[in-house]
Amino acid sequence: MTEPTPQKPALNLWGVVLLLLMGMAAGIGMTLWVVQRFGVGAAPHAQSSPSITSGEGKQPKDPRSQPGEAVPGTVPQAAAIATQISNDGQFRFTLQSCRRIEDGVFCELQITNLTDKEIFFVLNGSNLPKTLAYTDNGLEFAATSSVLGSQSGYLYAQQTLVSQIPTPASFTFQGMPQTSQLSLLKIGYRYCSLETGQWVDSTLEF
Repeated sequence: MTEPTPQKPALNLWGVVLLLLMGMAAGIGMTLWVVQRFGVGAAPHAQSSPSITSGEGKQPKDPRSQPGEAVPGTVPQAAAIATQISNDGQFRFTLQSCRRIEDGVFCELQITNLTDKEIFFVLNGSNLPKTLAYTDNGLEFAATSSVLGSQSGYLYAQQTLVSQIPTPASFTFQGMPQTSQLSLLKIGYRYCSLETGQWVDSTLEF
């Protein structure tokens, strides 16, 4: 009697598939670790070149100023447009900017007392002598408000000017046409004379 031939064990297909999947996962994990650790395969970052911009940079503005469209013929920047010395040589007026606001024009300047003593100074708006702005077609506009240092008013603003210290000042002209240019700015002011103690009225033109 012949002995039965032993049967070969059946292949465990599920085990083979599981081993293949584990091997693939391990390979992917190793690849990701190498890329993260050594940057293999990562594209080099292009160096960013400094950008070049054109046009005017934004200048810090006085809290009283209101940004707007520049009036043709004026310069909306902090740098001085022009500087004038009063006829008696006691004051320096530095016009810094004139810019459009909603329905008018806003001008900023600095006034410096050039003497060695304090002077009580009045910067006029609608008070005589008036501060006036003229357009290129000859229209005249009186300042509707004025600011001198920390003081302001409709008719005028007054404050003591300390020796050699620039004091900020500004004017507002309302109702000026949108297409206007400023052809002349006439600043009216008065001050108490150091010699006589009397009031002196004067104007200065830009």
